[in-house]
Parts: sequence; C-alpha cells; structure tokens
Amino acid sequence: MKKTAFVFEDNHNNLEKISEVLRDAGIGARFMPCGLENARTLSSDPVDCVKLARRAEELEHAHERLKWSEARMRHFARIAADWFWETDEDHHVIWSSDGPIREGERVTDAFSGCLPGVLPSDHCAETLAALKEARPFQDAVLELELEPGEHAAFRLSGEPLFDPNGQFSGFRGVGRDITEALRVSRQIRHEASHDALTGLANRREFQRRVQRAWLRSRQEGAVHALCFLDLDRFKIVNDQAGHAAGDALLTQLAEVMRGQVRGADTLARLGGDEFCVLLENCALEYAVRVSDNLIGTLREFRFEWQSETYFIGASVGITLITPDTEDATRALLEADVACYAAKKLGRDQVQVYRGSDCGGHTMDT
Repeated sequence: MKKTAFVFEDNHNNLEKISEVLRDAGIGARFMPCGLENARTLSSDPVDCVKLARRAEELEHAHERLKWSEARMRHFARIAADWFWETDEDHHVIWSSDGPIREGERVTDAFSGCLPGVLPSDHCAETLAALKEARPFQDAVLELELEPGEHAAFRLSGEPLFDPNGQFSGFRGVGRDITEALRVSRQIRHEASHDALTGLANRREFQRRVQRAWLRSRQEGAVHALCFLDLDRFKIVNDQAGHAAGDALLTQLAEVMRGQVRGADTLARLGGDEFCVLLENCALEYAVRVSDNLIGTLREFRFEWQSETYFIGASVGITLITPDTEDATRALLEADVACYAAKKLGRDQVQVYRGSDCGGHTMDT
C-alpha cells in the first residue's frame, strides 16, 4: 500500500524539493499551504509526516555536503605532494591514491602486491623489521620502475592499524614524491665527485677512494695497486690545434682507457693530462699488465682533428698499497715519482716504485 504524507509548508520554494525527496522514498505527497505552527490544530496525524519531510530534506542536504567534502578530499589528494596507501594484515596493498603521477595507473600498478616485496631489502632493513613487528616507520625510500627506462622515487611513512579487539589489521600511510629531488641530489653528488670533461672520477673522489683502500689494507691486509699515467705529446695537440682539440682528445682517451680496466677499478682524471688507476685487490704482475695494455692502446691511438693526425703515448708509474704503506698521500706521491722516472727514462714505458729514487726497477712495454 502506497504511503501518503500530508505536508504543511508555507514556503512554495521548498515544495518541489520536498516532493522529489518523498517520491524517491516511495511516499506520495499532498501539500497543504499552511505553516507548521498550525499543523497540529488541523490534524494530529500529518505532523509526523511534516517532520519526516523535513528530516528527509535535511538528510539530502547532508548527503550533498558529504559528496562535496569527498570530492574536495579527492582533489586535495590529486594535487597534494603526498599520496596515500593502505595494506591488509598480510601487507598486501589494497588501496593507493593516484599519487603525484597523473598519467593512467602507472604508480598504482607499480605500487602493488606485497609491500615488503617492493622495498629494497639492502636499504630498508629497519622498515622491513617495523612491518614485521607492526611498528610505525618513517622515510623509507622506494624506487619504482613505471615503465622501461622511467623511474619514480617515493619516501614512505606508515602506521599500523588495529581492530577494536586490538588485532593488527594492516598499515596506512603516505608517500611523498622525491623523484626530482633524488635526481638533483644524485646529480650534485656526481658533479662533485666526477670530472666535468671526461666523466671520470675527479682528484677529490680518487683521493677518497685511495684513502678507503689504504684503510682496508691496514685493517685486512689487502694489497692494492696505484698506477699514475701521464700522457706524452699531449702538449703538441693543445699548442697546434687549440684547447678545443685538447678537450676532445681527453674525452676520447677517457673512453679508450675505460675499456682497459675492470668495472670494480677506479679510473680518474687528476687534472690536465694526468690520469690515475686504482686497482683494488691486485698483485703487482696484474698492475704491470694493465699498465702495459694502457700504454699499448694509447700508442696505437690516432687522433684526427681538422685533417691532421696526432700520435699520443703515455708513461706510467706503479706503486703498491700494502699494510706497510705510510698513508694514502704517500702512495699517490710514490706513483707520481715512479711516473716521472718513466718519463726520464725515455717515456712510453712502465716504472715500478722501488725506493726514494725510484731507480731500482724498470719494465719496458
């Protein structure tokens, strides 16, 4: 049986809205143009219907305000620096907001599955422990590959959730986009530690690595080799063809020399036409062989510039970093002295440091 409501309303602007609300509720409406204050004098029954209509209208307004509030929060979430996520009790991601990257579902797709599975174990040990123990965590760095060659980085913080019975039910947290900040930070660090022209490690970074190798030698007994290389006939290129040609030559030679050392070794440009190689965990025989290969490769190298061909060579001095080496500065000095001795002995050769005068041993290529 269809219900009928008698609505007492003296404001005609409200009648259409009230009628719509009641109709959606399956209630037919009869409107009686009198004020609410006169309703009880006319009938005792319709009064509750009046209250119902008023309440329905209030609920409708509340629903509209709620929808507006939700829309506002979604908008804030889209434009905020932070994005939001939630997991279940097994740490599976069950929800995440769109995040700072707006194109499609790339972040949502990449940030899925089990949270411990996407966090790098080598850098997030404390975060992984917090997840396991249901403890809050902050500032865990997560790097995601959105598609081949495109990465995004986020800083995550989260807090555990518990149900009314105190049982752990998951995590809820935020992620801040640090992609650009991380890129800039890495670029600054790279520029501070690498030669701007060749991209090789610079003098400061090389000294730091030699210092680290020396400490390892003192603490663990490791033996490392230090090879100081000075180009021969480089000044001719600079004087005859100009500094632009000299820069181009240094850039090409850096690429050539990279191919002659191991990936774990450090090739550095100390300045001008001086280079150095740190061969970690290396015997003298291997250091000599690497130096011979470097000299042979540079001897065969031909530099073409404006229809002119230039020939380049190199001299190399070697010293070993052992537990008996005085310090890292001394090791660099010994390699430099050995290189100077190689030049005095005719260039295009390797000289191994054997004493203060470095005259005890020469190895020709």
